[in-house]
Amino acid sequence: MVGSGADVWGTIDDFHFAGKKLKGDGSITVRIESLENVHEWTKAGVMFRSTLEPDSSNAMLLATPSGRLSLQYRRADNEASYSAYTDPNTMQLPHWLHLIRQGNRFTALHSSDGATWEDVLFGSDQRITIEIPMDQTVYVGLAVTSHDVTKTAEARTSHVATTGNVSPPGPFTESQNIRFQLPPSPNAAVGNK
Repeated sequence: MVGSGADVWGTIDDFHFAGKKLKGDGSITVRIESLENVHEWTKAGVMFRSTLEPDSSNAMLLATPSGRLSLQYRRADNEASYSAYTDPNTMQLPHWLHLIRQGNRFTALHSSDGATWEDVLFGSDQRITIEIPMDQTVYVGLAVTSHDVTKTAEARTSHVATTGNVSPPGPFTESQNIRFQLPPSPNAAVGNK
């Protein structure tokens, strides 16, 4: 995946998303093979979100080029984002990410080999599980943002897998930029007279 964008953060997101719909409980797993180092907070990972609007509630487990893992989330549309993240050099790519949805509860796991999974621990070794009210049907997929609107970042991924009632079946083939669009200015010049 290749994406630009200011960030997945604050009250609105600006990133590239390859997604499908998930009805009910489920999970998504990916192996991040590599991530182009555009910025310390260039991000790639797995995500659940309520809608494809830039201010949507969401939960995301991500990796950065600096070796951080971060579980970040927005509990309600148009609210601030929050995160719990590790120190730099916590992991090295390639690395596996796994995010689980059970009702409104989201739990993050990671692995260096795809066989032995560990809780994503932060601070004083606290496992992070977050509660986010979402409808029965949500979007699930892969996300990447360069953290620089003038540049793109490439995230190479493999072993993408989902569980649950995901549609359409098969590989992730549809993707889009999720961006905040400013309305046109009413004072914009239309032409010369």
